Amino acid sequence: ASRAKHLPGVSPSAQTLGGSSHSAQHEEPAALFAVLLAYLWLVSLAYESAESALLARLSTNWQKTPATVVQSSAAGPCSRSGGAVHKLVYSYSVGAAAYTGTRKSFGSAPCETEADAKRAVAQYPVGSALQVSVNSAHPHMSVVVAGQLSPQDYWQLVGLGLALVVLPWGTWRYAQEPPNPSLEPTRTGMALGPR
Repeated sequence: ASRAKHLPGVSPSAQTLGGSSHSAQHEEPAALFAVLLAYLWLVSLAYESAESALLARLSTNWQKTPATVVQSSAAGPCSRSGGAVHKLVYSYSVGAAAYTGTRKSFGSAPCETEADAKRAVAQYPVGSALQVSVNSAHPHMSVVVAGQLSPQDYWQLVGLGLALVVLPWGTWRYAQEPPNPSLEPTRTGMALGPR
């Protein structure tokens, strides 16, 4: 059986503590890097949700334009428990240019029950007329229900806002914690050994 080698003049416990200290020193930068990546990922998600919320608010001042439903259907399942998503396609014109829109409200399309999706299909039958809000500066941008943000994106924006505040605070508290003295090798223990 092989035996562990010990450095002369250094107790085995000091060597073990020294190894633990070096391991902790290597793990700390990796943990901070992982936190930084998570923070950047949260920032990108928060930016998308904030952009949808801003466009939803601005859309209340967009120009109302007549449109025609060209497709209205329920597609699913959209989750493990089932459900369906209402897919809506409408066409409209601004000047001599024709456009096609698919945005019912800003944010991601909600996963509804099959009954709710079928009611939405009945509410927007193919060939029916409706009014859409169109961004006059960018006519390709349109929405059926102006000023509305999907509930999923609303709560996602709230949760991301809290996470973006709590995560830096937790990282700062972690960085402010004093090092554990039990993990630091003692020079006195190294000097007590025979020379």
